[in-house]
Amino acid sequence: MKSFATSKSSGRLKSLELQGDLHGADACESLALVREKMGRHDESEAFYKLAIEGYVAQFRSEHALSTLMNLETCLQDQGRGEDAAKLLDEYSFLYAELDEWKLDPTQLGLWTEEQSHTHSVRS
Repeated sequence: MKSFATSKSSGRLKSLELQGDLHGADACESLALVREKMGRHDESEAFYKLAIEGYVAQFRSEHALSTLMNLETCLQDQGRGEDAAKLLDEYSFLYAELDEWKLDPTQLGLWTEEQSHTHSVRS
């Protein structure tokens, strides 16, 4: 699965493969953030979607989920809550992966056993 984004630079048309590698997905996310700040939401949305697909293709769920949340905020800011909800349904598998994670600070070396008993940790 390949997607390409094109841009005009000095009168020449350049194509970049932006999906399927981590650097391309990162570039798409950066372009989405810039376009969003410029108020070019339609372009931003397209780049966010490319980034999400690129991260999913690279099995980088944490990046895909973070980008999905940015896109959700972008859509909500435009009053497109229904579109955001549909998107969250489409990528619900990313949230399901989070449910499999169990954070144990003692295994990470962040807390001692004694400290873990005094803090509430999701298990």
